[in-house]
Order: sequence, then structure tokens, then C-alpha cells
Amino acid sequence: MFRKQPKPRPFDYRPRYYDPDKSFLADHLPAAKSGDARVDAMKSRISRQFRSGDSSGSFRTDTQRQIKRSNRILIIVLGLLLIGAYWFLTVHLPRILAVIE
Repeated sequence: MFRKQPKPRPFDYRPRYYDPDKSFLADHLPAAKSGDARVDAMKSRISRQFRSGDSSGSFRTDTQRQIKRSNRILIIVLGLLLIGAYWFLTVHLPRILAVIE
């Protein structure tokens, strides 16, 4: 009753013959040949990114901002902990040592 239940096996289908490049072409070639509006929008977005010099998009800049922010918060918290530890050692430790003796 309280034994560890076995986990179900995950579904892991691997086709025998799979070419990711061929699959990508099969998915995107018809839309590119038809001159779809989505393709034109995608081309303009890609060209704008190349012109701006940022080929990775906005994901990298958002991630870097989040990393900088979390590092800043970490430094502030560590600083406050160091100040609190110094205050405790200078104010309360002599009192505690006097009580022990």
C-alpha cells in the first residue's frame, strides 16, 4: 500500500528514417513559394535584425537584464547580511560572553 509506485514509461517515438532538413523544407517550402504574407513579414523581421546587428533577437537582451538584476539583488542581500553580522558581533557578542563567564 505504501510502496513506491513505478513510474510509467515515457512515450519516446523515434522514426526509423527521419531527415530534419527534409522535414523543415517540406513544412516551409510551400508557404515560401506561394508568397504568403507571413513569409514577407518574416523576411522583413530578419533583415531588420541583421541591420541592427542583433542576430539573436530580444531574448538575449532580456535574459542579460534579468541576470544583471538578480546579481544586483544578490549583492544587496549579501551586503545587508554582512552588515547585520558585524552589528551582531560588535553589539551582542560581548554581552553574551559576559553572561557566559
